[in-house]
Amino acid sequence: DTNNYLFAATHEFNPLESSINGIYVAGSFISPKDIPDTATEGLGVAAKVLENLSIKNEKFTPPVINLTQIESPRVGVLIC
Repeated sequence: DTNNYLFAATHEFNPLESSINGIYVAGSFISPKDIPDTATEGLGVAAKVLENLSIKNEKFTPPVINLTQIESPRVGVLIC
């Protein structure tokens, strides 16, 4: 949906959410604004998307590797 000025219609308390569940808006699609404000909103949208993609109540734990089976452990150090 759009507002009277043909920008994306958003909720007052959820300014990044559009009228469609799971669709987020940012930047000049909401209203005219400066680049720092647009970048901040973009980060907010990215956080919302990651929140939707994450699995609730489950934590990722890396698999346990038996290091005694490795013949010669190796360490790499990179400096840029």
